[in-house]
Amino acid sequence: MHFGPRDVLVALSLDFNDRMQAASVEETVTSIERAIKRAHPEVTRVFIEAQSFDAHRRSIERAKQIAASETAGQSV
Repeated sequence: MHFGPRDVLVALSLDFNDRMQAASVEETVTSIERAIKRAHPEVTRVFIEAQSFDAHRRSIERAKQIAASETAGQSV
């Protein structure tokens, strides 16, 4: 989201393996934030939503079910 010439917000939703330890997730998030800000100094804020891989897979399956039922003219 672009607020101004030197004020950009980046929002990400990332999928992490459920077996990943919290400390590893934190290190990864910090690394991503630093890399984004280093490459794009205009980015002032980075919001990262951490989502588990299983939750992501369930949301994809749900979206597929909805799309299939809409194609068939049904409601889910």
